Amino acid sequence: MQIFSHLLFVASLSSLYAKECDSRSVQQEAHRIERRAFSPSDLLENGKATQKLNAKFVTLTADAPCKDGEQGCIKGSFAICDHGKYAIIPCGGNLTCYAMPLVLKSGTSLGCVTREIAASRIAATGATGGVEGDGSTDNDESTKNTTSSADSPMSQSNTTAIQDSQSGTGTEEATDEDEDESECEDTPF
Repeated sequence: MQIFSHLLFVASLSSLYAKECDSRSVQQEAHRIERRAFSPSDLLENGKATQKLNAKFVTLTADAPCKDGEQGCIKGSFAICDHGKYAIIPCGGNLTCYAMPLVLKSGTSLGCVTREIAASRIAATGATGGVEGDGSTDNDESTKNTTSSADSPMSQSNTTAIQDSQSGTGTEEATDEDEDESECEDTPF
């Protein structure tokens, strides 16, 4: 009798695991379909919007008027507006604040990276003209070997400070990790 109850317990756990696995599989497939819907022309628009923001940030100052919650980059540091005034948050090490294109949906993100990484991410969208879109030199070696995002999505860590190029807010929660690996292939039973 004890063996029967143990087998019943294992069978019920296996059933629960299978349902959870199916749910994750559906979510993963939905994410893959959503990613496919983001076209190279959408990505190019993100690249161009990113360049416009970076060009704007070149002249942005801490005493510029702003609306609460508005984000930007000021003299290489991240800035967020609080009560009509920018609060400056310095980037660590040799990193600088730049706008970068989102790769899964429309918009841009702000983060602390090297200029070479920012230039590479922008170039991968198909946008030309460097970080600010003005044709300035952005360490040409870092952008020569980049591929288009349609061939190789940019897989860098997500950035927490995010600004959508149209509405001023936004988020990008997904990562560009290898999605072909399924957590559900091997059941524990």
